[in-house]
Amino acid sequence: MGQNSIAKKRILIAGGSGFIGSSLAKKLKKNNYDVAILTRNIHSVNDYDSFYWDISKREIQKKALEKVDCIINLAGENISNGRWTPGQKNKIEESRVKSADLLFNAVRKLEIKPESYISASATGFYGSFNTDKIFTETDHCGEDFLAGICRKWENSADKFQALGIRTTVLRTGVVFSRQAGAFPQLTQTLKFGFISAIGSGKQFMPWIHIDDLVKMYMFTLENQEINGVYNAVAPEHISQSELVNKIRLISGKRFKSPNIPGFILKAMFGEMASILLYGSRVSANKILKTGFEFNFPNIEIALKSLLYNTTTK
Repeated sequence: MGQNSIAKKRILIAGGSGFIGSSLAKKLKKNNYDVAILTRNIHSVNDYDSFYWDISKREIQKKALEKVDCIINLAGENISNGRWTPGQKNKIEESRVKSADLLFNAVRKLEIKPESYISASATGFYGSFNTDKIFTETDHCGEDFLAGICRKWENSADKFQALGIRTTVLRTGVVFSRQAGAFPQLTQTLKFGFISAIGSGKQFMPWIHIDDLVKMYMFTLENQEINGVYNAVAPEHISQSELVNKIRLISGKRFKSPNIPGFILKAMFGEMASILLYGSRVSANKILKTGFEFNFPNIEIALKSLLYNTTTK
């Protein structure tokens, strides 16, 4: 579908104030979309129409859904915001599942039918463990906490499909951005001249550059044939040790420091340490077959962009 034919379509973003949502909103506005944001604090968003919602209270401003062509749901508590206590686990689940349910119930009650619903999910769907297997979208859900959350998250998205709304789910890997997320945390010790791998270093890290993730959301929005589940990961697989070595090489910090032992991370973070210590390869083939092209298909190009703010085509 050409850009001229979709100009001025109204896009409602849930979770639009996060670093992914804000990057996407900026890109949408630049491409002449009419962007609206759902937020608990409508005075905190100045660049876009903002509407009130509160997931815990199951409240949403009805006007937010008026004349909406697409709903993009990025809402979700950061999984690395502290130890996974029972209360934090509940917060992680409710922020994802109840956000989708709130949107679904509002759409059904108001009897509206957006053209599409696009939801985030995560590669955690496949489970947190180390294996030689390369996971594709047809593989079964894992059995740990995050996998269960992703399954419920995606089941909530499926309800929109049942209403005849084109529904797409992007199972997202670790998002690399200069401003926020995992990359600044991973590289914060570079200023001291070193960077360390985590645990064995053999665990794979499915990753994607923030610009490619935003581009994938745009691609999904603009192409009506994109439907169902897609892995939002770069096509290049890399282990934690390989990633750290690439960062050392490109940053010029050649000093090799010992890996951070897994038992220390488990003592510090408890069950949450699993997201750091375990990881498998995840395939990008399905999205590539649709014609999507990555600007950052390999880690070297991505790291040069992130460390030195270089650009691609």
